[in-house]
Amino acid sequence: MESKEPSTSRSTQFSAERDAGSSDQNSHSGRENGASFKQEIFKIILDKFLIGLLLVIAAFFSTIVIERFKGDVSLSGELNKIRAEKIGDAWEQLYRYEGVNTTLQKSIASFRQIDSLNDAAEQKKENWVPAREVGRSKGPVQVYDRKQALIDAMKSMDELSTSSRGLYKDVIDTANKNRFWLGKDNYEQIVAYAALLDEYRSRSLIELDGGVGSGKDNQTTLKELEDKIAKSSISIENIRSQLLVGGQ
Repeated sequence: MESKEPSTSRSTQFSAERDAGSSDQNSHSGRENGASFKQEIFKIILDKFLIGLLLVIAAFFSTIVIERFKGDVSLSGELNKIRAEKIGDAWEQLYRYEGVNTTLQKSIASFRQIDSLNDAAEQKKENWVPAREVGRSKGPVQVYDRKQALIDAMKSMDELSTSSRGLYKDVIDTANKNRFWLGKDNYEQIVAYAALLDEYRSRSLIELDGGVGSGKDNQTTLKELEDKIAKSSISIENIRSQLLVGGQ
C-alpha cells in the first residue's frame, strides 16, 4: 500500500502539469486570435481610410478639371465675341469703301454724260442741259446751266474721290489692327481687294481727265482691273461667310 502512494502522487502531478500546459496553450491561442481580430479590424479601417482618401483626391482633381473646362469655355466664348466684333469692324469699313467707290463710278459716268451733252450744246450754241437726260430728275424737265452742271459733277467726283482715299486708309488700318482675328490669308485678300478698288479709282480719274497716263494702255488696264475686282469680290464674299460662321 505504501508503495502506491508515490505513483498516485506523480500521476496527479503530471495531470496538473498537463492541465496547466493546456491552459497556457488555450491562453496563447486566445491571444493569437485576439491579435488576428485586431489586425483584421485595422485592415478594414485602413482600407476604408485609403478608399476615402482616394475619393477625396479624385473629387479634388475632378473639381480642378471641371473649373478649367468652365474657364476654357468661358474664354472661348469671350474670344469668339471679340473676334466677331473685330471682323464686323473690318467688314463695315470695307462695305463703306465699296459703296463710295460704286457711287464714284456712277458719278464719273454721269460726268461723262453731262460732258457729252455739253459738247452737243456747245455745237448748238445752247447754254443748258436737260436734267432728265442725265438722270437727275423724274419730274418735269428742268434745265441747268451747262457749265454749272459740269462744275457740280466735278465737285461731286472730287468729294467722292477724297472720301474714297480716306476710306481706303481706314480699311487698311482696320485690317492691320485686326490682322490676328482675320488670319493671314483673309487679311491679305482683303488688303489686295481694297488696293484693286483704289487703283481702279485712280486710273478712272486719270482716264477721265485725259492727261498723262490716259489712253489705250490705261483703258486696257481698267478692263483688267474690272475683271480682277469682280473675281475678288466673289472671294471676299466667301471669306465674309466663312468668318461669320466661324465667329458664331
